[in-house]
Amino acid sequence: MSKAHTNKVANAPDVIWLQIGEDAPVDFNDCSEVTWSRDRVFKSDIKYMRFDRIRNGDKITSADQVDLLFSLTCARCDAGIDIDSFDEAVQAGWREIIRDSRGIAWNYIGLCPECRSKESAE
Repeated sequence: MSKAHTNKVANAPDVIWLQIGEDAPVDFNDCSEVTWSRDRVFKSDIKYMRFDRIRNGDKITSADQVDLLFSLTCARCDAGIDIDSFDEAVQAGWREIIRDSRGIAWNYIGLCPECRSKESAE
């Protein structure tokens, strides 16, 4: 008779970061030496939340939901990966932020403060 798999990890974090490196390739299949961490190390790290906590009905804060759903890039440069929420982007001076369903590694696109200042100088 086989015993059901019941292993549990003590103190498993609710959120972990998939670390694919600073100069990550666009295609995940091209990644090598991928690691996980409790903390975000690189701008390209991808946030993961424990599914078992969501499935079991544990409360997820609105901040968690926003963080899980928000990723940003500038329409003119590659800035934005370090912005974690819409509010943070606006406070940092980003403008024209819109949903971008065609984004490869982001779901919002906008205009970063640096590109805005270059645009106004032209």
